[in-house]
Amino acid sequence: MDFAMRRRFAWQEVTAEESYANMIENEAEFAGVKDEIKARMFNLNNAIANTEGLNEAYQIGAAYFRKYLDYQDEEKPFECLWNNHLKGLLFEYLRGNRKAKELLEKLHEAYNKTSIDEQPAHTNEG
Repeated sequence: MDFAMRRRFAWQEVTAEESYANMIENEAEFAGVKDEIKARMFNLNNAIANTEGLNEAYQIGAAYFRKYLDYQDEEKPFECLWNNHLKGLLFEYLRGNRKAKELLEKLHEAYNKTSIDEQPAHTNEG
């Protein structure tokens, strides 16, 4: 299906960072949490890019993080976002990897960092 769509329409890739700028950064409903969303998204995507079997093509865009609004009234909205949307997707990305459980935990740890980690995450330890 993806190739069929690409043949029929103009295609422009949007990076995770660009999606954040377009979908969250200047939106009023995210004013109180946009910095935390940015940090979690950056750290998670950095870890994804450095995970064995994954790369930048697997990074999570802002559309997933917009779902924060569905859980903003919960006690732990970011944990709800992880459990209901991100964890399953990332598990599917890692399916078949013998270290999937360990790698998923490292991605969760990266997601839980609430300040931007300038050092690249190395989750592909052998």
